[in-house]
Amino acid sequence: MTPRVSALEGAGDLDGARRAALRGARIATLVHLPIVVTFLLRGETFIGLWMGHAYAEPSGHVLRILSLAYWLLAGRQIMVSTMMGLSRHKAVVPVAWLEALLNVGLSVTLVRTLGIEGVAWGTTIPYLLMTVAVYPILFSRALGVSVVATWREVWLRPTFAVIPFGFASYAVDRWVHADSLLVFFAQVASVLVLALVGAWLVALDPLERRALAERLPPRLRVPALTK
Repeated sequence: MTPRVSALEGAGDLDGARRAALRGARIATLVHLPIVVTFLLRGETFIGLWMGHAYAEPSGHVLRILSLAYWLLAGRQIMVSTMMGLSRHKAVVPVAWLEALLNVGLSVTLVRTLGIEGVAWGTTIPYLLMTVAVYPILFSRALGVSVVATWREVWLRPTFAVIPFGFASYAVDRWVHADSLLVFFAQVASVLVLALVGAWLVALDPLERRALAERLPPRLRVPALTK
């Protein structure tokens, strides 16, 4: 993303850089979210199968807290890469320092009462605050796109797209027992199709759907997919 937006800006195509950045952030979030949803809803099961049931509950709680921050990670990384490509990286430095200071301060404070979960919250709270409130402002100033449009494209559309996958993941974890990691990953793969359907219907625009459909082998193309 960094060289792409830099080249587009250098060619005087700021509108193209804006489209590329928003699309890249949206698709990166979209690819990333099934992993996050699985950690959030099934992390305890995963850790129990991987490390043993004694670790499942305490580590599962920590993973669930950290997943809240992880939810926004891919979109934020694209924002930072975009600002680097536009030579706006100096604005990121004080924000990163402030987040680090808040992280250390909150972690040291909360560990006294909440233990390891307090450290997880000490990491998650500053990350969420900076990612939702500060980085979209820097991003909007760099590209001339509204903060609301940034939230919508980078996080809201991908989030709505994975809701069916989230419901299915929760249902499988609650009612279909996984007795090995192989079964666990097979379950994740079996409901992943719902994330793909959600992405197609909600997160991709018509031009993106058409471009993807045209890349399919001719025998797999369905006329409705190219509309």
